[in-house]
Amino acid sequence: LDLLDFHDVEFVWVRGHAGDPGNERADALAVAASKSDNLGVDEVYEKTMRTAASAAASPKPRRASSSSSSRKAYRGGARRR
Repeated sequence: LDLLDFHDVEFVWVRGHAGDPGNERADALAVAASKSDNLGVDEVYEKTMRTAASAAASPKPRRASSSSSSRKAYRGGARRR
């Protein structure tokens, strides 16, 4: 919200499912499914979350350091083309 200091922003509430038949149907199906006793597991979501958690827990690979000769080539001035 810091950007509000630099931009003219107006927040407007927009009703999400206002009259669109596809959205209304999706909403009705989601509500019915949430009330069901045998709600299935979303395997795609679960796999995505496991992958994200694994990536976050893994140590980040270290970049290979450049050789001392390449560092010397550019030390002390602009690079020549």
